[in-house]
Amino acid sequence: MKYFLLIVGLLLAFIGFTFVMKYSKIRKTTVKSIGKVVDHRKSDGTKNMPAGFLAIADYKVDGKTVRGISTFPVAQKYSLGYNMELLYNKDNPKNFIPMAFTSAMAIYGLLLPIGMALAIWGVSMFF
Repeated sequence: MKYFLLIVGLLLAFIGFTFVMKYSKIRKTTVKSIGKVVDHRKSDGTKNMPAGFLAIADYKVDGKTVRGISTFPVAQKYSLGYNMELLYNKDNPKNFIPMAFTSAMAIYGLLLPIGMALAIWGVSMFF
């Protein structure tokens, strides 16, 4: 049992850590904005990305309107005209990430403290 808690705890902590690092990188390289969904594009699944729908939205970048496409597919289409919070890439403003996606990443980051607690509990069972 002590090995199980230790291994599961370390695994969860590692998964949580990777989500925290990805979330941190996204927040450092993007700018928050509000965009209006104007179209959708179907995305076929790849090895690293599931199939879904990519939103196409208009939003402001330095006072200019930009039409961008989401970099991550979602399972359901956003309705046309929907005002979404998004994070656009500073280096390539025509790519954005829906804010809802990053919120989910932050929640998965909770696996880090949960995993650490389980790992500590597993280690404490050795003594």
